[in-house]
Amino acid sequence: MRFRIRSILTFATVVLLLAATGRGQERPPVAAEQDLSPLLGPRPPHDWVELHQGDVVALLGGESAVLEGERGHLESLILASHPDLGLRFRNLAWEGDTVFDQPRDVNYPDLVEQLRRVNAAVVICRFGRTEALAGRPALERFVAAYEALCARLSTVPVRIMLITPNLFSKPTDPFLPDLSSHNADVHHYANAIVELARRRRLSCVTVGDPRSGADPHPATENGVRLTKHAGAQEALEIARAFKVQALQWRLQIDEAGRWSVPELESLRQAVIAKNKLWFNYTRPMNWAFLGGDRVQVQASRDHRDQNVRWFPGEMEKFVPLIEAADKKVSEAAQKAAVATPGA
Repeated sequence: MRFRIRSILTFATVVLLLAATGRGQERPPVAAEQDLSPLLGPRPPHDWVELHQGDVVALLGGESAVLEGERGHLESLILASHPDLGLRFRNLAWEGDTVFDQPRDVNYPDLVEQLRRVNAAVVICRFGRTEALAGRPALERFVAAYEALCARLSTVPVRIMLITPNLFSKPTDPFLPDLSSHNADVHHYANAIVELARRRRLSCVTVGDPRSGADPHPATENGVRLTKHAGAQEALEIARAFKVQALQWRLQIDEAGRWSVPELESLRQAVIAKNKLWFNYTRPMNWAFLGGDRVQVQASRDHRDQNVRWFPGEMEKFVPLIEAADKKVSEAAQKAAVATPGA
């Protein structure tokens, strides 16, 4: 139910943004076979990230970054390739987040404070696709906002990787909006992200067009959200930036996005289980009672002692569960590394 509500909210965000920018009118669609790749300039000078012992990798962005937490493709690839580094991943992404705004409830820590609390060393940022719906006129404002966000994140400090947005596709459901007419704008925003990375000397990965190639699988579920199969393919592409030689594994991906190597798929499932605990710990449905504007009401106090707030203590019970899940992920990564030689 929570995921369904979040999907509805994400769709509503797109509709409102279209209405606010006046971009909802009919536009000539970009043909599926049209090659837009020439719009992208040369690759940035730093297209990889060096990982160090004990690094915490944080993910920021909108739904694309949220989906990685739910599916675990990229995380499982990186962990299997670097099993001895003791890496941990923490997903801080929320649906609807943009470079302009990351709305949270009252008193919720901002992104910089969240990065400090998890001791982040590497940050993967996925922004640009929702913002591209505002079109070329808003591109300069987007770049300025992204530049300011990167400057804020750098105060932690962290090593930042930017990932360019992937394209929209034509939905099979005729009742869903076809946003593929915005793909030319998505490419221009991707160019701007590459240039931003070059200017700030940040790592950057340009993802390909999920519609290209002879892959018979659909690229998206609804024109926006990548299918599990396409998401796994994209993770293989991004993983190269973390020195993951994933193509050497000759991995096969089924319709449900499962890896063909059993040990790697077991690792992915362990990652998903850990990320569910992390999601429930960091995104409680009643934040107002935990740290928001209802911490003083009677319901947030222990009925036996009104000086004791019971909710924070209950939430901290997630911490040992997450630590135990991290340990299971680490053990699964060791087994996956043995099963995927040459990674």
